[in-house]
Amino acid sequence: MNLHVLHTNDVHSDLAMYARLTASLTSLRRALRAQGDAVLTFEIGDHLDRIHPLSDATRGRVNAAILRAVQYDGMVLGNNETLTLEKEHLHAYLRAAKTPVFCSNMTFPDRIVSFPQGRLYDVNGMKFGVFGVTVFYRAIMEALGVDAFDAYETAWRVSASLRQRGADVVIMLSHLGLAVDQSLADKGLPVDLIVGGHTHHFLQASVKRGDTWIVQAGKQGIAYGHTVVCLEGKRVVNVTSQLIYTDRRTLQDPRIVRETALFAKEARRELDKVVGYLREPLCHAQFGESHIVNLLCDQMRREFVTDVALLNGGVISASLRDGEIARRDLLAICGTPMRAVLLEMDVATLCTFIEAGLAMETISKRGFGFGFRGYYIGRIHVSGVEVLAESDGSVEGGRVRILEIRKDGRALQMDETITAAICEYLALSPVYTHLNPARYVYTRPMMRELLERAFAQESAVEAARVPRVYVDCATGKEDV
Repeated sequence: MNLHVLHTNDVHSDLAMYARLTASLTSLRRALRAQGDAVLTFEIGDHLDRIHPLSDATRGRVNAAILRAVQYDGMVLGNNETLTLEKEHLHAYLRAAKTPVFCSNMTFPDRIVSFPQGRLYDVNGMKFGVFGVTVFYRAIMEALGVDAFDAYETAWRVSASLRQRGADVVIMLSHLGLAVDQSLADKGLPVDLIVGGHTHHFLQASVKRGDTWIVQAGKQGIAYGHTVVCLEGKRVVNVTSQLIYTDRRTLQDPRIVRETALFAKEARRELDKVVGYLREPLCHAQFGESHIVNLLCDQMRREFVTDVALLNGGVISASLRDGEIARRDLLAICGTPMRAVLLEMDVATLCTFIEAGLAMETISKRGFGFGFRGYYIGRIHVSGVEVLAESDGSVEGGRVRILEIRKDGRALQMDETITAAICEYLALSPVYTHLNPARYVYTRPMMRELLERAFAQESAVEAARVPRVYVDCATGKEDV
């Protein structure tokens, strides 16, 4: 016999593409069932992304309605669900989705249907055990009150438990990423199939590692996976898989169109809320000093009462025109779900950090991961200090050398300890290694929420226009 597994992952609220994908997926599922085949359909996480206006304005409720309409057999949560929704919004999302949750390394209230120990499906006398795990980011999850724990220990424990409970075949739904899935398979995790996500890999066919097959279906509704578990007796003899690519010419699934339309008016009302007013445009410069990034930096420092705040210019994507500023404007220029983290460092480390952030080789590098939604990493910005620097012609890559950092008119000494607020990307990205192994504490507000609070203060906007970083000022050149 064969078991067909249809799976999607990392849609990231690309709802227009997804509406075409589900038209194909639903048609295939219907055809397979009509010919008597067993079919299970799973969503492997990051269906939601708050960069999409509908998802942001409804706190994911539009995604929940869509999941409910598609009628998945189960879902795994991704980091975009667990880390960008407040706990109460996450639980509301899961209740509205009415889709069983397979996240064995998380706990949920009783009103949410979940299978912490996995679930056994009886198909033609065969028992298929299914469980799921999601990526565990301890620091931020603890700060947000997310009830999660280690995914690796959980995977070993639950897979063994399903075998003991009589599962002939064990399937793990994983939002851990391909490298982790491969590592677990190489170490002998007792599962037959890992249906993966998180790292956006387009696996054109199943990959076998040891006794385990691994599949994954890309990102953003570009494709979904059709995986077939082939059995002889009660033994898995093969797992075949193919990606079914979404045809952009296909008509959109009317169920998805209907659900998104139902939320459009509510979303428009939320996004049209005015949060501030600009008497003149507020400029953004990816490779220079951005007034908008300065404004956000200043708000971080005020909000968390630190000595300094630091941000890379890539967290903002465009300038703002004069006139009323609405929430949709902030979403358009600051789509990142990143939050601030707090830490301590000495001034010598701060100098090294800023020097790296002012180097053109860093500024012009492509940013990726850790909530980054821009293109270039962008230039480093500061709040709370003035930075005096000079070009370092002895080193290639457009580097500078810090001459002095002043706070309240006083030059800081290299051995002084300061408190700092920085964004997640600066703390976690491998591009910036200067803070390792600093300990940091997560905060709750997202960057966009901080920016909204800043616009409520007209004096803050004017202060953001004042430069803080001066390069080669002794020779009359100034980088602002």
